Amino acid sequence: MGLLTINALVASQGVIIPSLPSVMDLRGVDLTLETIRGIDAAGLNTALDIIGILLVQFYSRTLEHNRILEVVVTSGKRVLGVIPRSVRVQEAVAKNKTVPEFDPKGKPSEAYYYLTDIVTAWLNDNKSGR
Repeated sequence: MGLLTINALVASQGVIIPSLPSVMDLRGVDLTLETIRGIDAAGLNTALDIIGILLVQFYSRTLEHNRILEVVVTSGKRVLGVIPRSVRVQEAVAKNKTVPEFDPKGKPSEAYYYLTDIVTAWLNDNKSGR
């Protein structure tokens, strides 16, 4: 991880770890968790909360994506949700819009709305700050 990422983790109250549903990306999640443990062990941020893992570009029809989701869930890591893969996401990026702006009733937008509710609840529970 770069210095800016480490500094961001030291200054943060919580972190969401996004990941593609692939074995290589899960290794990145593990490395991120190791970095967070190192920050905690060094006393740089002992209160950093891992809000959860967010799987993006998830395609539920593939066995591998479902297997990866099961691996993450059974490992005890908190899964915040999955953002389904959709051509509408790429179209939104091409139009320089957010997914909910571009396709407010689509499945990816619904997943982001759900994530927003989770993050809002987390923020409300952690209002006191440091």
